[in-house]
Amino acid sequence: MRWFRKPVGAIPNRFDPCTLRQLGNKTVRDKIKQLKNKQGLTQDKLARKSDFPYTTLTKIKTNVITKPSIQTVIKIAKGLEISLDDLMK
Repeated sequence: MRWFRKPVGAIPNRFDPCTLRQLGNKTVRDKIKQLKNKQGLTQDKLARKSDFPYTTLTKIKTNVITKPSIQTVIKIAKGLEISLDDLMK
């Protein structure tokens, strides 16, 4: 069996729960909600700005999706007009 080694700097396809909890007691889901409310965005407006289905955002909010793909998180950050780093802080 060959072992696959990830290249240095490779971006994981999905965040693991530990990564999602990097914000201390806040999850990325909580941070999205906080920023969305601060900017006065509805869930529908954020979904449209992020260019993905409203149902995806709902599933993240309700914990149906606990490991959103990196592409989804990047789109949410763009919809919130912040960097991925700022979202993960």
